[in-house]
Amino acid sequence: MSVISRTREAIICPVRRCGLLALAGFVCLAVPVRSAQAQIQVPDDVQAMTRMMRDLRYEEAIQRGLRALREASPRDPHRVAIVYRLLGTAYFLLGDETHARAAWVQLFALEAEARPPDEASPKLRSFFERVRLDAASIELDPAPLKEVPEGKPFLVEARLAGTVSRVERVLLHYRTEGAGAYAMRRLDRQGGLLRATLPGVLLADGSPRAFEYWLEARDAQGAPVALVGTEAAPLRAKIIPQRRDGVAEGLQPGSQPEEPPVYKRWWFWGIVGGAVAASLGAGIYFGTRGDSSAGGPGLDVCIGFRNKPCP
Repeated sequence: MSVISRTREAIICPVRRCGLLALAGFVCLAVPVRSAQAQIQVPDDVQAMTRMMRDLRYEEAIQRGLRALREASPRDPHRVAIVYRLLGTAYFLLGDETHARAAWVQLFALEAEARPPDEASPKLRSFFERVRLDAASIELDPAPLKEVPEGKPFLVEARLAGTVSRVERVLLHYRTEGAGAYAMRRLDRQGGLLRATLPGVLLADGSPRAFEYWLEARDAQGAPVALVGTEAAPLRAKIIPQRRDGVAEGLQPGSQPEEPPVYKRWWFWGIVGGAVAASLGAGIYFGTRGDSSAGGPGLDVCIGFRNKPCP
């Protein structure tokens, strides 16, 4: 057997034995470069965090975990869940139960039946289980959101059930994909529902983007008690771009739209309007003014998750 054949066999055999890892590598190549780097980086960070925690370097493990969450792809929630589990463990071992709880609540939002590390102490296991039961006692159920029309306000709805007396407020965190930090809005209670109307999102360059969001229930002390989605693995909806000036539906890029007729030009109606105003004067003004207090005509847009009429 030649050297080249032996080398090829040495490379191919481990790949066959680790077929899932090879498949994950090919998947990474199919996504943008930044996402691919993120998905490769997360396992490295998991190994590094595990090594640091075995060496009792908990602060370094936390910093590595926070960086992993910033770089992680929301399309890979299982790996993100591993980071949340290790992050909460590191916080707990430092005696910071508040941040440990916050990390584990996000873990349970992704994997409700997650378990603590195998080598965890009885004290850690007891606290881990208590956080899991607390999160399971509250059901935060957002209405499904699949599409968001660009430039139009839209309604977000959710239901809250379970031990709701522990929930002081529910917050919605949202952003346009790639925008960085999330904006935050508190949901108002309205007849058994939680609702918030968000302003229309805008696509600066008109390129496809996703609307990313997650919901968080907090208690009176401000600690998270239940989540749907997380900051590192948010829920996603498609943003439907609006028509841009000079781009008509079905128009091929680079082609020119047809010239509008004269009566559709802005200057044509400007001349007509000027002539009418000059001839009729103030009578036209008072005749078309209307009474705003009587509820004059207007445009009221309400876009709900379930395609039901506005209340």
